Amino acid sequence: MSENLRGVPVKGFAEKSREAAVEGIVLLKNQDNVLPFSTEDKISVFGRPQLEYYRSGTGSGGAVQVEYATNIIDGFKNSNLNINEELANGYVEWLKDHPFDNGGGGWACEPWFQKDMDITVEYAKKQAQVSNKAVYIIGRTAGEDKDNYNGAGSYLLTEEEI
Repeated sequence: MSENLRGVPVKGFAEKSREAAVEGIVLLKNQDNVLPFSTEDKISVFGRPQLEYYRSGTGSGGAVQVEYATNIIDGFKNSNLNINEELANGYVEWLKDHPFDNGGGGWACEPWFQKDMDITVEYAKKQAQVSNKAVYIIGRTAGEDKDNYNGAGSYLLTEEEI
């Protein structure tokens, strides 16, 4: 007798995935010794993936269904880090009017990058007055033939992100 196990989580998969994610995080640049963060820091977190991270891909990655998820803001809070709540709440409000673009819902139709909240120089300076550290998070859809594409919106930053 054949049992369809599609969508049924494999025992231990979530734990192993979490372990791989933790070990796979790469620090690209620690300019001016921004890291490590401490509980004395006040951190401004920029970028829509702080709340909505990408769980998608093209090809065999597809639309990923997960047992549980957390976001970066909650991860910071759960680590007892002090974040700029005004900025985080600004992203919550902005996302209400700028939902994730799924490209119409078809397989692998979402764009490679999502629109992010506009950050003016004045707005950034205002956030700098209430924080001593900042993080800007970007996200990408990836998959066969696009996971290492050397272009804006894939491996390179878009003009907006710069």
